[in-house]
Amino acid sequence: MTESCLVPRPREDTIDQAFNELFRQQRGRVFNYCLRMVARRDTAEDLTQEVFIKALTALSHNPALADSPVVWLLTVARNQCLDHLRRQKSWRQAVVRIGRMLAGQPSESPVDQDLLDRYEGLWLLQQLNPRQRSLLVLKDCMALSYEQIAEMLGTTPGSVGVMLHRARARATRLLQRREGA
Repeated sequence: MTESCLVPRPREDTIDQAFNELFRQQRGRVFNYCLRMVARRDTAEDLTQEVFIKALTALSHNPALADSPVVWLLTVARNQCLDHLRRQKSWRQAVVRIGRMLAGQPSESPVDQDLLDRYEGLWLLQQLNPRQRSLLVLKDCMALSYEQIAEMLGTTPGSVGVMLHRARARATRLLQRREGA
C-alpha cells in the first residue's frame, strides 16, 4: 500500500462548499482590488477569475486555506495584477483608459459611480508605481492592517509603515504639482 493511500483525501463536496463560500464572501473585495490596480473593468474581471481559479486549485491541495483566506487571496490578486502590469507594453496606458472610461459616460453600476466620485484618487493611483499603488490600495481602500500587509509582502509591519509613508509623500508631491500646473 502506498503512502498516498494512507492519507485521507478531503471530500470533494467539502472543497466545493468551502470554495463557494470563499467566492461569495471575497469576490467583491478581490475584484475591487484588481479594478483599482489595473483601471479596466474587463481586465479586473479576468484577473479576479484567475485568482479564484488559483484558489480552487490551492483549496483542493490545502483545504485549510479557507480558514483565513483574505490575506492569501489578496496576495494572489496582488501578484496577478503586478504580473499583468509587467506584461503590458506600458502600465501607464491605464491613465488614458481610465480617463476615457470616466469622461462623460453614464454610470452603469454603483462601482462605476464610485469610480466617478473618486476620479482624482484614481488619477493619483495611476501615477504611482505598482508597488506604491498596491500598498495604498491595500491599506486605504481594503483597510488591511500593517500586519496583514507585512504578511503579504514578506516583511515587517515597520517596513510597511515606512513604505506607506514614502508612497503617501510621493502622492502628496504629485497632487501639489498637479494643482500648481
